[in-house]
Amino acid sequence: MKRTVIILLAVSILGLAAAYFFQPDTSIDYASFQSRFATAFRRADFHAVEVASCSGDQIPFPWTLRPQRRASTRDSHIDFAVGFPDSAEHYKLVIDDSPPLDCFVRYFDSRAAFIAIRARSSQASVARALRSALAQEFPGFTITLTTNDA
Repeated sequence: MKRTVIILLAVSILGLAAAYFFQPDTSIDYASFQSRFATAFRRADFHAVEVASCSGDQIPFPWTLRPQRRASTRDSHIDFAVGFPDSAEHYKLVIDDSPPLDCFVRYFDSRAAFIAIRARSSQASVARALRSALAQEFPGFTITLTTNDA
């Protein structure tokens, strides 16, 4: 009985470790993401009133998203990537005459890793509309929405 429990525990731990290390990469390369992102929020009648780069440390990864650096298959080559290696962009997006929504795009390893939308509670419906428009353009991509009063 005791031996069976130990074996089941070991198999469970191995299964969790495999799920962690072999999760699919949902990130999108920088060049492709930029044009699609702008198209998605414009299609939903939003427009950017401000865009700024910021430190990636300001936008922590959600606990469900664990980025992993890609292992190089060739050690002697030089990688050239357009974009931000490990940082974020902060967009202030508006629709009509509403107060701006804060929308952050987090980059990791020169790829868009996830989108974080932050809004006041009074803007929840507008923020959900933005999230829906972005989810249509990026199915399966991690998009978080946080509402609070500040």
